[in-house]
Amino acid sequence: MDHGSILTRDTRSDMQLTLIALALSAAAGSSPQETPLATSRLAIVLDGETGRPIPGATVYAVQESEIPVWGKRWFRAAVVTDADGRARVPQKSEVGDYSWLMAEAEGYGTCSTSDEDGPEPAEFRLERETPITIEVVDFLGRPLPLAHLGVCFGCGHTPDLVSAVTGPDGRATLFGVTDYDGGIEDLYVVHPELSQPSYDSVPYGDVVDGVARYHGEPGFVVTGCVLLPSGKPAVGHGVGNNETHRGHWAVTDERGEFRLFGCEPLGADSLMVVTPGEERRTFFHGALPDVYRTLQLDGTDQPEAFVDGQEGTKLPTAIARVQITAPNPQDQDLPARLQRIVVEAWEETTGMAFWGETDASGAVDFELPAGRYAVRVDGPASPYPAVMAGRVTVEPGENEAPITLTCDLPTPRVCSLEVLGLRPGESLELMTAAGPYLLHDLPEGPEIRVPTFLLPSGRWSAYTYRAGEDGVQRRLQIPVSRDIMATLELRVPE
Repeated sequence: MDHGSILTRDTRSDMQLTLIALALSAAAGSSPQETPLATSRLAIVLDGETGRPIPGATVYAVQESEIPVWGKRWFRAAVVTDADGRARVPQKSEVGDYSWLMAEAEGYGTCSTSDEDGPEPAEFRLERETPITIEVVDFLGRPLPLAHLGVCFGCGHTPDLVSAVTGPDGRATLFGVTDYDGGIEDLYVVHPELSQPSYDSVPYGDVVDGVARYHGEPGFVVTGCVLLPSGKPAVGHGVGNNETHRGHWAVTDERGEFRLFGCEPLGADSLMVVTPGEERRTFFHGALPDVYRTLQLDGTDQPEAFVDGQEGTKLPTAIARVQITAPNPQDQDLPARLQRIVVEAWEETTGMAFWGETDASGAVDFELPAGRYAVRVDGPASPYPAVMAGRVTVEPGENEAPITLTCDLPTPRVCSLEVLGLRPGESLELMTAAGPYLLHDLPEGPEIRVPTFLLPSGRWSAYTYRAGEDGVQRRLQIPVSRDIMATLELRVPE
């Protein structure tokens, strides 16, 4: 297997199978059982409106996890309430440390508390559930089937106790949630084509005609494997990218391989590997979405380890400078955002990735450990096409003289887009498959200046912060009477 090569196979079917498997696992959950221990704490579950006890409710003792994988349930103990709504929750000395108590019952919204050491009894007052149907669409407004909707009732490092998977129409209904504003209900939407922001609320305020539409931002998948120091596959290890509080996580399979969803267009700037028992973390440099990443653990037994030159580890490095020559298209004065050029370098054996940004006729300097690197000039929503700049070899030992690559980019062509119909004070967001591109705010006032944008060819969405659909070619008329997300296909005339 060429671990440093660019992936060309279609992995979407594999990802969809992963989504289905995890969704079934989430739906199955674990079977709660009575735990008659001598040392236990009383929990009472009541109807929030009537105050009557709820028999058959489940109370979970939940520990926070360093590998909060979506669609999975975990807990130290799960006990069921009796006819009086009472259950005995084991103490930590019996089942291990935990920091949350959570209660769920059929027909009610799930409730949680972090006061696990509070006074006895631990009392839960559950509100009646308010089921909500959510339609998940991509940045072009297309429904996304097999998106996983998970609701977390803790800090983000606790499990999704409520889960659903969208059907062919991109819709799924969540049960066990409520629009009662009195607790944590964070929604996490996971799909190979979406990013994964943190702390989205269950969107009750966005329901129109019985459905709430979730506009997902583009996300990417990082693929790779984790190896033990011996070179054998590391099975059951967590692989994550801690760019947000919960982060994005995957677990390695029997071959040590992983697929990490929710990454940004440029990939993951760093990766962390956590052992199955969560006793050790190893940090690595980042990865690109289309380059296979090999992460080999070191042989130390420290709680934390930094490899690939991170955190001051001493590895021989060299300065590699990539000099860009990029003419302005059609002799136009390009705005700064169109002059953004990204240079990517990855080690061809491990896929270890570095990147930097410059503008037209600029340069990017990399400090690279020993290895053989491929260098590519690219850029999200850039009018300049991707170009392989060449390869750089960094030899072990001292490297004093910089290594220089020169890349001449061809002259691109851009479109001119006019946007009509915006009202004073409205905002317009333009987005591509590479993510959010431009947010344009119209000033308040009686005079409306029609905004005009220079954009490269491609598929775009134009979004004002309301709802509805419309689409045109190159010239977008936004009705002032309703909200809109419109799809644009921009092509430079031949």
